[in-house]
Amino acid sequence: MKLTKAAAISLALLAPSVAVAQPLMENIAALAVASRWCKDYTVDVESGLKLALSEGMNPLKSPYKQAFEEAKEKLEGVLAKVGVNRFCSVTYERYKPGGPVPGFMVKN
Repeated sequence: MKLTKAAAISLALLAPSVAVAQPLMENIAALAVASRWCKDYTVDVESGLKLALSEGMNPLKSPYKQAFEEAKEKLEGVLAKVGVNRFCSVTYERYKPGGPVPGFMVKN
């Protein structure tokens, strides 16, 4: 089934813009980096992905993939500068139970 131009435009307007999705992509990227490097913590990336998908944003597909990948690269650069322990500590403060974005990270 081929979409008409009007239908394609309507679908595009319904999808959240990348600018709107940017903060969520940054949070998921932080969780993805933390899940790889922060071995003293349990990181719930899956819930972040489910949240994004429920909002119509898939960080593994365009146009959101680029925002996700850029945020992930930036955070990996930060990790390289500050070290794993500091990165994990700061990330935990944000995602710990009761933190600003609570419940995505717990200490083992």
